[in-house]
Amino acid sequence: MEKVIPSDEFNVFYNDVELPTVKFLPQRYVLETGLMVDMRSATKDDIPRLYDLMKCVSDTGQGFGVDEFPTLNAFRSMTSDAYVVVTEEACSRKVRNV
Repeated sequence: MEKVIPSDEFNVFYNDVELPTVKFLPQRYVLETGLMVDMRSATKDDIPRLYDLMKCVSDTGQGFGVDEFPTLNAFRSMTSDAYVVVTEEACSRKVRNV
């Protein structure tokens, strides 16, 4: 990716992109185990953390691969027009539908 589009040029493009959002999120769900989770559309701030998570589990052999995402910018490019959902353990705050 960086060979085709240098990082500084890609960042200009990426800054103008609005990530798709799932219209019925955020929502709070209770899993069968009783764990309460919040599901929401990912933000641009989430994308580097998600990439690091995928890279970490790939590096430790836990069944994920990042070979199609060799860099963070490649991952950003692939997710810039995709629905990406984050699931987090719920805290005590209420989730508000937007």
